[in-house]
Amino acid sequence: MQSLDKFMPRLLPWVTGCPVPLAQQELVRSAIAFCEETNAVCTDTGPINIVVGRAEYDSEIDFEQELTRVMGAWLGDTPIGLLGPGHHSENNGHAVGVRVSSMNTVTLVPTPDNQITGQLRLRVATRPKITAQRLDDTLLNKWSEGVVFGAIARLAALPGQPFSDLTQAQSSDVHFWRAVNRARIESRRGEVASSLRVRNYPLA
Repeated sequence: MQSLDKFMPRLLPWVTGCPVPLAQQELVRSAIAFCEETNAVCTDTGPINIVVGRAEYDSEIDFEQELTRVMGAWLGDTPIGLLGPGHHSENNGHAVGVRVSSMNTVTLVPTPDNQITGQLRLRVATRPKITAQRLDDTLLNKWSEGVVFGAIARLAALPGQPFSDLTQAQSSDVHFWRAVNRARIESRRGEVASSLRVRNYPLA
């Protein structure tokens, strides 16, 4: 996880006169939008012990992150289904799948009985909480330009500010969505970034 301060040298020169707290707020909003659109930030949880009679489990992601969606789930070494939020099942206690149940928890469906043992592993996509003071390493090391452009677009679109600039807002928004599209492609291809040849859009 990386401090918001790490992004400021790339952001502040484009919005002269912008208060740092406001710049950081819009940076986080941009990061949230980027993650929701792309699944760019994924993590594998550590093994979670299954408890008889217990359906809901914490996803064990960082406290400044929120669960966007479950990308994969395994009971032991066996893949299990990814279920929609309204799915219910009766199957004599045998786990048939997992669904997101609240902000950072998942539910095994149906509730395990003593025939279900072992450990649950998850691969989850996450986004920052709106109150986050840190962002995932991936957003700094790989997607910082897209996230920063998103923040520039938001800030430059604010009316009546020294840094208000609708032309800059529109241009930055285009660059943000180009980055989103590249990240979507990588997500669909299983994060094979080394094999992709994409154009960069430098901030300076």
